[in-house]
Amino acid sequence: MPDKHRLEDAFMGPFIVNVDALTEYMTDKWREEAEEKPINLNTTLSAALNKSLWQMVDAACIASGLPAKGQRKQKTAALVARLTDASHLARLIAGLTPQGREVLRRVIDVGGWIKLGELTREFGSQDGDGLFWNEQSPKSPIGQVRARGLLFVGKAGIGGRNYKVAVIPKDLREMLASILSDAA
Repeated sequence: MPDKHRLEDAFMGPFIVNVDALTEYMTDKWREEAEEKPINLNTTLSAALNKSLWQMVDAACIASGLPAKGQRKQKTAALVARLTDASHLARLIAGLTPQGREVLRRVIDVGGWIKLGELTREFGSQDGDGLFWNEQSPKSPIGQVRARGLLFVGKAGIGGRNYKVAVIPKDLREMLASILSDAA
């Protein structure tokens, strides 16, 4: 049980608490709770942003050079306009690590969504990424892509069961596929 060990690491003795480890544990838990929300496998960018936590929307704004202050409705509209602009999207993808670009390729190659377990087996977990991406960028390749507003995680019904899935919004898939093929 990795979670149990991570929590145990936060408590170093009867009255001593490792605040950094406890904070990391808690913010990862909050992010994981947010990932339990339902998501449509063919969600639009606007819908995905509207269902995301404000920290993730703010992180995507920062990554796209937009102000993170203001009302959510305006931030979402500005992000949709920016992320559906091919030249901006190409620059955003160019700024990803090679592994981050591979995360996108993998999800695009299988139709725009994938079970999160498959993605984390291939690219590593998001442990330690926390939640406050507007203050500290995630370290994992999956988290880096998510913090740019290109990949969203939630639960979806597949074959009669609910799975955590990672989804690229349908209005970005074709453009991302084109940009990624040009980059290869």
